[in-house]
Amino acid sequence: MHSPGNFVLSTRVGDEVSHVKINHKDGSFQIDNGPAFRSLNSLIDYYKENDMVEVSGRVVSLRQAYCTTSFLPKHIEQRVEELRQPNDELFGKTGFEEEYQQLQHEGTQHLYTRKEAGKPLNRQKNRFKNILPFDHTRVVLAEPDSSGNTYINANYVNGEVPGSNNYYIATQGCLPGTINDFWSMVWQEDSKIIVMITNEIERGKNKCARYWPSKGETTLYGNIQVMNIDEIQGRLYVFRKLYIEHVSKKGRGHYVVQYQFKVWPDHGVPQDPSHMLDLMDDVNRKALEIQQRGEHFGPMIVHCSAGVGRTGTYIVVDIITKMMEYNKFEYEIDVQGSVQMLRHHRSGMVQTEDQYRFLYYAIKAYIERRQSLNEALYVNVTTK
Repeated sequence: MHSPGNFVLSTRVGDEVSHVKINHKDGSFQIDNGPAFRSLNSLIDYYKENDMVEVSGRVVSLRQAYCTTSFLPKHIEQRVEELRQPNDELFGKTGFEEEYQQLQHEGTQHLYTRKEAGKPLNRQKNRFKNILPFDHTRVVLAEPDSSGNTYINANYVNGEVPGSNNYYIATQGCLPGTINDFWSMVWQEDSKIIVMITNEIERGKNKCARYWPSKGETTLYGNIQVMNIDEIQGRLYVFRKLYIEHVSKKGRGHYVVQYQFKVWPDHGVPQDPSHMLDLMDDVNRKALEIQQRGEHFGPMIVHCSAGVGRTGTYIVVDIITKMMEYNKFEYEIDVQGSVQMLRHHRSGMVQTEDQYRFLYYAIKAYIERRQSLNEALYVNVTTK
């Protein structure tokens, strides 16, 4: 719904879906002239027990009702507060839990084939045996490895802004045996930015093999020569400026920048959403700078260890913030819908409930940041 503060309930009636508008005024939720409730959950519970009758006489049962997950950016505070509340008195589930569990029940892992990843020759190239790329979105290496193999555990991911097809590549952290494949992919895709959201070692376990040379050094990875031009250690991330070229195309190389985010624990979330937003701002500023120079901008490569949890969380926030900017914050966003879209490109994106909850808080922090920069872009979050 595009009426500020209002919601919609949807339920199947026969072979059709009926949409019922919920008015939200003065802190109360109400359908038409029915009873008013202090929360959406109370309203839903009431109508699960009491059917409605449309003007046409058709009976509408909300026993299978669900709340729309889309909302206007200016209502983010209200949305987060609603999702924080327990929806279930017996089990105490919050709205965040329910939305995430809906995603888990609607899993995409069985919708698409992953045959290439399961071939005996390719199994050793997968960091985790259960994190495999879909065939229909996987990156196929144009230049086979020494055994003639074109496989890499990586998927193209679309953005939502028009013209952003294959804007990202989501991939796993390199294994020692896949570093050459990784650089072959960077070269063929003409990628200029790598976002690395992991440390090499975490809790005593290897999360990603080092795939770049030390500062001032040059290393040959398969057919791709990589030179580390500069390396700057920051509080939140390490910035590396690399230069790569193909051995058969000397003098036709290009720069690649890598941002290694250091403060995001595996299966967890950053302590402060602003830390990730600071990284994202720097990454997107660099992307704009590259595009404004007229250079071809290949897919942005994002990886953590498995390439689904932290990677998926970063990409979803980046997609939604770009959509809000594109639409001037005037159209609805759908966090659950964006995660679902991502999971059609690579299964398991956004791996934990904590990461799903973090999406909302990161988007809330982004909106608040934009409000503080230019109050004229927004109306007050409080419903008028």
